[in-house]
Amino acid sequence: MKCEHCGYDAPERAVICPECGEILPRPKKAEEEETEKAAVQKKTAPDADSFSMPFLSAPADLEKADGIAAEDGGKAWLHKEVFRRIRARSLAKARAETKPVELSEYQTFLIGLQGVGPVGGERYDGEDGVMRVIEQLEGVALPPSVWESSVLPVRVRDYRPAMLDGLLSSGEIVWVGSKTTGSKAKEPGLVALHPADSLLLTVQDGEKNGEAPGEPVTLPDAVMAVLAPGGAYHANQLAGLTRAAWDASSECVDESTGEILPHPWSDSQFEEALWSLVWQGKVTNSSFDPLRSLGASSHAVKAPARASRRRVRVRVSVPANMTGLWSAVPHADMQEASAERVAIARIEALLDRYGVIAPPMIDKERLDGGFSGLYPVLRRMEEHGALMRGMFVSGCGAAQFASRQTVDALRACAAEPSAVVLDATDPANLYGSVIAWPRTIGGFSIRPARRSGASVVLRGGRLLAYAVPRSHHLLLAQDADPALQQACNELAYALQRNLRDGGIRGGVTFCDANDEPLTVRGEWSRMLHVAGFVPVPQGMRLYC
Repeated sequence: MKCEHCGYDAPERAVICPECGEILPRPKKAEEEETEKAAVQKKTAPDADSFSMPFLSAPADLEKADGIAAEDGGKAWLHKEVFRRIRARSLAKARAETKPVELSEYQTFLIGLQGVGPVGGERYDGEDGVMRVIEQLEGVALPPSVWESSVLPVRVRDYRPAMLDGLLSSGEIVWVGSKTTGSKAKEPGLVALHPADSLLLTVQDGEKNGEAPGEPVTLPDAVMAVLAPGGAYHANQLAGLTRAAWDASSECVDESTGEILPHPWSDSQFEEALWSLVWQGKVTNSSFDPLRSLGASSHAVKAPARASRRRVRVRVSVPANMTGLWSAVPHADMQEASAERVAIARIEALLDRYGVIAPPMIDKERLDGGFSGLYPVLRRMEEHGALMRGMFVSGCGAAQFASRQTVDALRACAAEPSAVVLDATDPANLYGSVIAWPRTIGGFSIRPARRSGASVVLRGGRLLAYAVPRSHHLLLAQDADPALQQACNELAYALQRNLRDGGIRGGVTFCDANDEPLTVRGEWSRMLHVAGFVPVPQGMRLYC
């Protein structure tokens, strides 16, 4: 069976063309072929040469025709087979008009689409800018430190943590935790940010949260029994209500004596239970402070050893990772949010984030069902004219979807003259996921990877540098690009901003670049010195 779109000879029983992904026409039955031949032999329309349009006169033929509006306000009849050919050729013509761009050009387009800029050149401002970033990156799960040290500062000018806390406390956005490893409950996981009215909050690991559970069996069940009806509570209030629900559950009996014992309870067990629900995506908080302080040790404020005779107001101490108001993650009405509406909302979020939807972008998001789960909805959106299908970005497969405006903007995108610094896990960085790591920074003992805390320096869609401040290693492109000095300068600016905003004293030290010690004078140490680094016994150090 030959594909009408690309001419590929597909297997006889194939449904989709293996070459271009177009749906193949259904094989005709013998009865249908005889009916069409009889209709053509009976009478053929004058302008039927281009599409072999049969003239319809018999009632049997009218059953296979679609009524369309004519110019005079009446109705004209068009054979279904002809209509299918017109539509297929129209789509093929639209797809042929699109010329794919290189991955480096798409990387430049993506940086502009997400509002990323160099230090001082960020696109957005204030709380409105933070809200716009959250709408665009809705559902992206990242470590809390990455959100505030890299993702938001490179998009929002003069970002401050109070901007994010203001949106959380006002109820405009919510954060949802998740974990992929079996680490302890009080160890940091990943956090996704959502607008409070988002339809994507209806999907949570295939489970609807917020329903009142039955009789508490475990301590997390008791916490959810308190939070499920609604409301937000301080940690001490929630602990008291949880303990009451826990004690009111099934009695604990000593098997040896038959004595009724109280349920075991401790504040540490309650905190463990609460944070385990956080990483299951069921509980959230009105502030980002608990996530900020989760990795640090919490110190309770105690009265001094020698108290004065003045009347002292006693406050109940609360650990830093338990502050704020705790509540169940809100969810939209599941009856109103059908599966198709949720899929459309997810597609719109992906288009807003990437501009183009292709299998590599979906694999990067790690969505349930993958690209095949969204394909039927994407196909219907294409048939209704909302999206175009074609090969817009080379190397991302044949099945790609985008809007007409995005395709035009992608073609007109010019190379970014400024270098930008991103966290390696930033959604705007395609290296290590959609784009393979280039050989210009390969072949060394340190291999680049998408890990939080590592930074990439991009200019014009090319990767110029890869830095890991924690392990004091630096990789620079080996092709003697004249933009390397600009990349080192921008890296120094970004590191100083992170040190200043994070309140970290001291600086950042790199011990080697491309496996060459920076204690030895050379090309790499010279460029870092020009960028503001100074020689130290360990290598090159940047002070805040």
